[in-house]
Amino acid sequence: MDQQPMQDRRILEAMDACRPGSDDVGDPGLAPLAAELAANAEFEELFTRLQKLDATLAGAIQDVPPPAGLADRLLVRLATSEAVEGRVSADMAAVAAVGGTVAPASRRLRNHYFRWVVAASVLAAVAVPALVAVLQWRAAHQFTPQSVVSEGLGFYVSETRGPAQFVDDVAPPSALPLSRAVLPLRGVRWRAIQGFLDRAGLAYDLAGPGGAQATLYVVRRTVAGAPAAPPVCPFLATGNCSTSTWQEAGLLYVLVVRGDASAYAGFLDLPRGPLT
Repeated sequence: MDQQPMQDRRILEAMDACRPGSDDVGDPGLAPLAAELAANAEFEELFTRLQKLDATLAGAIQDVPPPAGLADRLLVRLATSEAVEGRVSADMAAVAAVGGTVAPASRRLRNHYFRWVVAASVLAAVAVPALVAVLQWRAAHQFTPQSVVSEGLGFYVSETRGPAQFVDDVAPPSALPLSRAVLPLRGVRWRAIQGFLDRAGLAYDLAGPGGAQATLYVVRRTVAGAPAAPPVCPFLATGNCSTSTWQEAGLLYVLVVRGDASAYAGFLDLPRGPLT
């Protein structure tokens, strides 16, 4: 079995544990990340972009207080989710054992909570002009699956959504169809987009089970290394968004789901049997 996707996810999780503007990457517990950044220019570029995104989001909401009680609700959700179940008590014990020093696992938990607060506050604001800077970070480079998902998430967070039409009322352009990997859903809407991965394309706004929301972007582009089908687990999970990319017949798809891996799976025709 190919271990590369699992290794990549572990590296992305380690990136997620690093606070913007800090020297967390020098922590002995994150030594594998430091080694990967030194050896892999693509990961180093992605790490820089994620650090900038975190810093911009944090700066954009300094004067926007989160809704009352949000912190308590998020802490309860984090404490009961599968991703952190059984880890909170261990993290607290680790902190006490080292006299208050924050261990990498505890820092990762705190950063997940921080990003959830950031995302909720950004969505609560009517407009955050500073987020436009996310799209201005683009430089001429060869796209990779990692850079595609980071740019796709940045586009999703900052875009101003234009008029949309229901696919049942007006058929979208046949050159940019909805992916075959997306489950049949009601109420799908489509709209034109510009400047997505330096291309014009379409965005399909989706409503999934339990009221989950997602957007599927499609442009005519191929990216070396991008899979031919959506992965079982999202490439990138941060800011309460799950993001993945894949390509079909010369088209590149990027799916951004508001929610965790379970919400992500609710939009896709994925293998349902046990994984081996």
